[in-house]
Amino acid sequence: MRRKYFYSSKRLNYHFLHRLSAIFLLISMTLCGCAKEPAGEPSEAVSTEPETSQSETTQADPINLEQVLLKERGIPYDQSDYKKFLGGENIIHEYAEIDCNLDHGYSKTVNDLVVADGKLYQANFNSVLANGKNIQEVGTLPGKNIRYWRLTYDGEMGEIYLNDGSSYKVSSSPFTASPMDKAQFPLFRKVYRYASDGKTLEDHTAEYLNADKVYFGDPMIAVAGGKVIKIK
Repeated sequence: MRRKYFYSSKRLNYHFLHRLSAIFLLISMTLCGCAKEPAGEPSEAVSTEPETSQSETTQADPINLEQVLLKERGIPYDQSDYKKFLGGENIIHEYAEIDCNLDHGYSKTVNDLVVADGKLYQANFNSVLANGKNIQEVGTLPGKNIRYWRLTYDGEMGEIYLNDGSSYKVSSSPFTASPMDKAQFPLFRKVYRYASDGKTLEDHTAEYLNADKVYFGDPMIAVAGGKVIKIK
């Protein structure tokens, strides 16, 4: 039993020394490899993470409303499913005015009129027009500073009042703008508003006649002197 135990211990010592030698060799190779690095220059870290392509979570920050909506829905910008409004560049902007009061039962091709930069446009936000775009120019108006405008049906007739006090009857097919008599066709004949006591009526005709913008509706709204005033 003693010889058997001695043999086993000798064999154990042999394997232990063999493994110890292998560990020492491995450490030596590692140190040699590190020694070859230039002083002061750390080795580059190599990432094992897979590269991420642009997706709903990694695409760039949105720069317009369409991209904001796409990002909220998790859709890449280049896969937008929103309809495009063709031809509106440099026409549809923050100062353009859109008339949505057309008779949609009468008009078959036009569902909106647009006034921008002294020009009148017909538009259809659902389908393209004869020019292959969603908007097309009808004609140039008598001025750019428009106080009030309204055209009926599909824009075939209406009136435009400018800030210089002039007014015109407008037709779109074909486009014409004929001056109107101010005395016979004023924008307002008389405008009265209640005073602060809620009982006395005050004459505000001049204020409305000189307003920068007038929008008829319920209530009627005018913009004058940087303030919004209205009549119910």
